[in-house]
Amino acid sequence: MEGFGQILSDFLRSDEGQEKIKNYVNTNRDSLLSRYFEEELKKNTLEAEKAAQEEIA
Repeated sequence: MEGFGQILSDFLRSDEGQEKIKNYVNTNRDSLLSRYFEEELKKNTLEAEKAAQEEIA
């Protein structure tokens, strides 16, 4: 499995790998952004809840 990880890492750093990543991001931009914003909202909500509970205590 270690060898596969290195091969994948090398490919992703190559020009062809970078082009594949760009194409994937361009094709899936809206869903990736939506997922990012959902995760950020959840994280910020949890932080706000924790801060409010600490302030109440």
